[in-house]
Amino acid sequence: MGGRGRVIPLGLVAAFAVAGGTAWAVTQAGEPSLGGFAPTSGVVAHGIAPSGRDYTVSRIDPAQFGRNGADAFCAEIRTPVAAAQGCNPVSDANGRINGQPLRPSLALLGTDRFFTILAPEGVEAMEVRVEGQAKSWSSRSLAADSAGKLLIVPVDGPMVTSRDPTSSRRYEVRLLGANGETIREIAASDPG
Repeated sequence: MGGRGRVIPLGLVAAFAVAGGTAWAVTQAGEPSLGGFAPTSGVVAHGIAPSGRDYTVSRIDPAQFGRNGADAFCAEIRTPVAAAQGCNPVSDANGRINGQPLRPSLALLGTDRFFTILAPEGVEAMEVRVEGQAKSWSSRSLAADSAGKLLIVPVDGPMVTSRDPTSSRRYEVRLLGANGETIREIAASDPG
């Protein structure tokens, strides 16, 4: 690496705020992983993030994270800037995980945010809005093997840095039913 450190700037790769306490590994694209990435086992979807960068969602065997396919869907989200891996847990019939309300996972990869959640019973879509703003982003639904369907919402925003607390935004997340009705509202925020 010729003099380059292994420190990754917060703005390039922040973290995953994760439902159910599952840790996600993150790394800058093209750099060796600091914690070791699990191998992927097939592409679930390709897309274009709000930044204009391509992204790929790839499946990971849940056993890599000590889970099984009945209780979680594990995946990698990768852009040319960064990547993240982890698991979205399956909620119970009441939309809870270990007694706690289900929350979406949030991957911050450069200026792109990726909200993901395994759709609980009765939920067909997810919508994300920056708190206090009118614009919203809607989910894309991906097949998540025996875990059901994964809802993913790519959202744009400023580069989050520890030097500028205002770069971290707050979000209103709505889980929607088949007729567009709000089933549940959840508050979320960027790390920082």
